[in-house]
Amino acid sequence: MSPEQLRGEEVDTRSDIFSFGVVLYEMLTGVHPFKKALPMETGNAILNEAPARLSQHMNEVAPVLQHTVRKMLAKEPRRRYQHIDDVRIDLEELEEESDSGELVSELSAGAKPARREVPVVGIALGLVAVGIAVAITLWLTPTVAPSQPFLTRVTSDTGLTFQPALSPDGKLVAYASDRSGAKA
Repeated sequence: MSPEQLRGEEVDTRSDIFSFGVVLYEMLTGVHPFKKALPMETGNAILNEAPARLSQHMNEVAPVLQHTVRKMLAKEPRRRYQHIDDVRIDLEELEEESDSGELVSELSAGAKPARREVPVVGIALGLVAVGIAVAITLWLTPTVAPSQPFLTRVTSDTGLTFQPALSPDGKLVAYASDRSGAKA
């Protein structure tokens, strides 16, 4: 849940981008970025705490990946990506760098000794691609909230009322009744 959802504010696609950032963070690290012992503490962390850097959980993290995840998890919607396509573009660039070998040389140039081999980056990027596909599918699928029926009594007599009809503007109801003197 995004910070604006927790505050009860209006949400838009940037809230979905925040949620996707949480999923991506957890896919990459195996750790939820805000999870605490109690739900209220988790909510407080979402509202007030920055998640740990990816590099605290992973040996090799491309700067662009770190930047992308942190921007997706920004507390203020205006500081997040404004559209999921922007996230996709950054992640595609990361994938291109990984495929070309630029990313591997960039990471190994100044990185600490790695316990993991380079295929972990490929697996992580594959998971990211799947996550993006799921997020885009969910984003493009229209959601309709189920509406609760709202019933209002429109008659005050105790007799049988039948054949209701709404006026064209929807403001008046006419009906037949078996009681004499009943008013519609």
